[in-house]
Amino acid sequence: MKIRNGYVSNSSSSSFIVIWEKEPTSVEEVKEVLFPGLDTKHTDYYGNHDTYVLAKRIFNETKPTTNEEIKSEIRDQYSYYQTWYDKGYKADEELCEKYENQYREALKEEKTLEELEKKYSNQEKNRILRKIKLERILDESSLDEYETAYLNLQKRLEIVREITWGTGGYMKELVEDSYNKFMSDFDGKFVAIYEFGDDNGDGALEHGGIFDNLEHIRTSHH
Repeated sequence: MKIRNGYVSNSSSSSFIVIWEKEPTSVEEVKEVLFPGLDTKHTDYYGNHDTYVLAKRIFNETKPTTNEEIKSEIRDQYSYYQTWYDKGYKADEELCEKYENQYREALKEEKTLEELEKKYSNQEKNRILRKIKLERILDESSLDEYETAYLNLQKRLEIVREITWGTGGYMKELVEDSYNKFMSDFDGKFVAIYEFGDDNGDGALEHGGIFDNLEHIRTSHH
């Protein structure tokens, strides 16, 4: 199962969950950790790069991350999950199977609901939505059976799409399980998240192995 959300382009970007022993306090400290023994140049496929400039960029983008930001990265890793699994943070096997089954059933239901939704014209949809807004203001019910069916259809679609888009259902439990495994390994460490992409001219930062001296997990978005 692969999930891909959001806008897709020909350019690439990657996010990195990086584990530092402690929060770096200077550019020099970052440079020493990332490029030990390299006074001035870091060389990769993209050429030679000033190690101080790279370290300064990393230092400026290093900040404490929240639990929810880490969980968001984990959720993305279930879209591109081999790296996450290889690191030992795969969720419980039974839980994974439950989600896979739920995901397949949700895909079928989503298709059925979308076909039902097509029976309503755009004019009808807009009229029903206006009535729903008015109901909220007046705190009274005025929808007929046909309109109520559309409202219930939309509510069910929202639930189903949370599953097919990887944000609901058993996915929440998968993320929580993986998060707990991940955090148990790095309790007391400083965790930061970075994102670099070709669109910003960050090829060296994305592909140059900048974090090879630190434990990290990369998620590639293409």
